[in-house]
Amino acid sequence: FAPLQRILRRGSGGGAVAATTDAWAEVEAAMPAPEATEEAVLTIYRDNNSWCPFCERVLLALYAKGLAFEEVFINLRDKPQWYKDMVPTTLVPAVKFHSDDELIWESMDIIKALDERFPDKPLMRTGEESAALEAAMERNDALLTSGFRFAYGNRNASLSAEEKEGLRTAFGENLAAVEAGIAASGGPFCLGAELSAADITLIPMMERYRWQLPITADYSVYDDSLPALKRWFDAMDTVPGYDDIVAGDEASWTAVTSTFLRLFGSNGGDPSADTLELIAKAEAEADSVLGRIKDAAKAVGSLAGEKGSAQAAAKLIKNHVAVVADCTAGDAEPKSQKGLKRLPSSAAPVVDQMLRNVACRLLGKEPSPIAAEHGAVVGEAARFIATRVCAPRDMGANAARCFRMALYQEEQAALLQEA
Repeated sequence: FAPLQRILRRGSGGGAVAATTDAWAEVEAAMPAPEATEEAVLTIYRDNNSWCPFCERVLLALYAKGLAFEEVFINLRDKPQWYKDMVPTTLVPAVKFHSDDELIWESMDIIKALDERFPDKPLMRTGEESAALEAAMERNDALLTSGFRFAYGNRNASLSAEEKEGLRTAFGENLAAVEAGIAASGGPFCLGAELSAADITLIPMMERYRWQLPITADYSVYDDSLPALKRWFDAMDTVPGYDDIVAGDEASWTAVTSTFLRLFGSNGGDPSADTLELIAKAEAEADSVLGRIKDAAKAVGSLAGEKGSAQAAAKLIKNHVAVVADCTAGDAEPKSQKGLKRLPSSAAPVVDQMLRNVACRLLGKEPSPIAAEHGAVVGEAARFIATRVCAPRDMGANAARCFRMALYQEEQAALLQEA
């Protein structure tokens, strides 16, 4: 889990820690050999939670072009002084090219620079296609602007019902314009058969609208009434670097909806009755989504070879100490998602063993049985972490799904042990 940087070691002594380290090393040995990587051509500076839509744009551009890069994560709540000194706006993303140390910020300026320096697989357009790209970008910008107003205005208690309906209507009109533009191009992308900057700049917010607007506004952008847009979403899910790395997933965006409602749905005061109703709706939907993943975990059998399983295992192996620390921080005040119940620190050894089993399941390695007396701890920890993991903050969407299924398989194994 990328943002969790605290490295805490718990145990009954140095020997216990060493044994745990050896056990994880044995699991890591089962990882497939890493692929050879090219030398990085640039460094991208981006948010440490991987939620910034503008950072997503640049990441998608980099993956679309097949460029090797390094990443530096910036804590947006406590930006380091060196970053504020380096980037005039102090915002993310920013990119520094290794060949000449040129620094560029603003997502569209970065995408244009990438095309200039690496013209293969262009994302911008020239000649006659330039006008088509400009028109698509204007439609997209209008949609994103009206979408922001609709999504947030719909929760604004100071707006009248008539004003909210006006925001809904404006969003629908702009959505229809984008739908018509994609259809006219022949699709599946904004300009036809090839991915362009228009798609890359549109998908980060549309992804959020896809999963969150049905909850917060009873509005669907992924619908049979919008066939070109629905086909566009499906096409984006096949873009390398998006579906497997950059995209969030239904479970994650649904789970954080209630968090966002608490943060931004109260206008600085206590949540209104309408907001509380939406929070309850979001939490119920999140439980439903996780329930479907749990059902899938029972049916799938082995997870080895599933798309994203190796990525999930690698991330867990790298960060298991931080994951255990977060899960067993029940003795202290949590820094985020305070509504989730952590386990006491004494549960750390059992949680660590459970997570080793999760990694084993992801890699097709036989998990070690956990004593029946620890079944309740295993189940509670598995459910907590399944709720806590977030794509793309912690891992890609496919990896997060595999990770959750492995957690639920451990929970099921613990229940069988207790029986």
